[in-house]
Amino acid sequence: MGPNQPLPIDSTWQSTDEYINSLLTFVSTSELFRNLCGGVHVLDFLTRKPDLYTWILPEDWRRWFEEVEVDNVLDLLLREDLDQFQASDGSCSTWEGHASPPRTLVEYVSMVRRYSLNRTFSPRQPKHDLETLPRHVAVGMKPKKIHEVAQVAAFVDELSHHLAAPKVQADAPHRRTPNGHAREAHDSTEVDTGATVVDFGSGQNYLGRTLACPPYNKKVIAIEQRHHNVEGARGMDVSAHLAKKQKNMINKKEWKAQWEASRRSPQSCEPSQLKSEHEATGISEAELKDMEARVPMLSLEQNDANTVAVGNDSSGIGSEAANLPSRTGPILYVEKELSSGDLSDILSPTSPPSIVVSIHSCGNLTHHGLRALTLNASVRAVALIGCCYNLLTERLGPPTFKLPSLRSNHPRLEATSMAYDPHGFPMSKRLEDFTFPVKVSSAHDPLPSDTPKESRRYYNLNGEMQEIDATGKGVRLNITARMMAVQAPHNWTPKESEDFFTRHYYRALLQRMLLDLGVVKMSTPASTPDIEIAGGTLSGKDETGSPLIIGTLRKSCFADLESYVRGAVDKLIKDPKDGTAIANKTKCLFENDGQMIKQYKQDYAYGKKHLSIIWSLMAFSASVVESTILVDRWLWLKEQEKVEDAWIEAVFDYKQSPRNMVVVGIKKTSE
Repeated sequence: MGPNQPLPIDSTWQSTDEYINSLLTFVSTSELFRNLCGGVHVLDFLTRKPDLYTWILPEDWRRWFEEVEVDNVLDLLLREDLDQFQASDGSCSTWEGHASPPRTLVEYVSMVRRYSLNRTFSPRQPKHDLETLPRHVAVGMKPKKIHEVAQVAAFVDELSHHLAAPKVQADAPHRRTPNGHAREAHDSTEVDTGATVVDFGSGQNYLGRTLACPPYNKKVIAIEQRHHNVEGARGMDVSAHLAKKQKNMINKKEWKAQWEASRRSPQSCEPSQLKSEHEATGISEAELKDMEARVPMLSLEQNDANTVAVGNDSSGIGSEAANLPSRTGPILYVEKELSSGDLSDILSPTSPPSIVVSIHSCGNLTHHGLRALTLNASVRAVALIGCCYNLLTERLGPPTFKLPSLRSNHPRLEATSMAYDPHGFPMSKRLEDFTFPVKVSSAHDPLPSDTPKESRRYYNLNGEMQEIDATGKGVRLNITARMMAVQAPHNWTPKESEDFFTRHYYRALLQRMLLDLGVVKMSTPASTPDIEIAGGTLSGKDETGSPLIIGTLRKSCFADLESYVRGAVDKLIKDPKDGTAIANKTKCLFENDGQMIKQYKQDYAYGKKHLSIIWSLMAFSASVVESTILVDRWLWLKEQEKVEDAWIEAVFDYKQSPRNMVVVGIKKTSE
């Protein structure tokens, strides 16, 4: 049922292997790319000399940027047809009333576009209307969530039918989508394929509820760590007619006496209590006993969310009640913190076939979901859409908070230098073992030019000290690069982009003020001791690198620079330890009607445009970071002997949901 190509790559690539080799080489060796994706933090922008804009961007780029507006830059990066700049006769000498962009800039934009996975979306035909779900099913959903749930539910249903009878359906009529998807035709009136859907990080269980309702009628296991999400989902199950509202008639005096007694001597829940909650869910006696044996029960008083099965305590999921659907798939809620893909406490080897799914699983949760395919015999397929790449951990370690040439030598970074997470990025052996030549520009050479070659050692692009001709190993993406990968520049509106450009500019300029006033300490990176950097990405307020955190501010604080500075300082001076010292050091900012703030604004007026351009380049380039993360997950699936097929495709409209790529893996039928 997958697309013709396992990866949605640009048509100019001859094969997926050619694309992957070129992608990994670009990500590992392009100094400009690695500076833009991982080497720039907003706090560093105005505290460095020379500033980051001057230090990172080529001179001919900077000259051209001075002639155009930021909107022109965004048009070039995101929307403009680059073929017009490739004329060999030089006929395209102007563009939008300005000189044509530098050739190297056009080449860089072209490379980033080629390395970015194609996000073109081809809608499936959900059994529900494309953009609407039945009102009782869509309870609590906004239009974005309705779009996501409707499309993923249709995808999971299609995948379920593919797993149920892949050979029988081989002769069934197919239809091709513009992306080349082959979709099996199946009877939309079919009640159930038998596959259980396991939702990793179900949240409010919007997807699970939709799949449990007609016409999908799936059995769903919703795994969620947060108890309040489970309780909220149960309440919406009542509205969706998946459960009956409980009427609790109690003797208040007796109940209060029992409650007081339970506080003094809490007792554990009996398995029979859980059983009574499941009586009407359609789960067999044998399945219930297996679940009771596998999932530990919790104390009534101790709401431990490590691992606990919570049944759908609202009974009535059958045809007993006249106002309920006659065939509704049961939902089992499991409160559990997922720290791996091992579901042996939930699924037994003899459990019915299951599909692990997730919409926007954060960080390593996607990795756990993928590994569930090989760690659990009953899991037949996975279909996961990830997000929050900044929450990924790093498997190769040490964690790279920034590029070495921009790194501060805070002891706090040293304390985390031995953090290696086996569940982190990258997953695949291909990325782990990938080797690349180390190229260090002489402009960033920390040693004098007459230093003997045998004594010349450098920080390579992964932060390791090596010889000039050494070879790097392993693909790494630091936290700043991964944070930028969640941007969606194609969805920026003029007002939105102006607003966050302004916010970033205000924060960068405030950092400059705090540095000059001694609130933020200056730090010198180990690899470039001749260039001073203030606090790096950590805003160090002392020699140990403790971050100076401002947090969120009221909307009114962004009306102008002075309002922002006042709002930020008002929060900082409330710090119980450093508040008094900060107040004494910053009071001069507001003297003489804020004259010092006005002077800073005048002196660094150029910074807003420069920061806006850098930020635009960062967000645009970060699409390659996301592509690398997705390719790594696909490669991991292809490396597993148990996996028969794997692919990546878009399941949402990018305009409605930018993190729209699903990673799919199907286990071999012999397993």
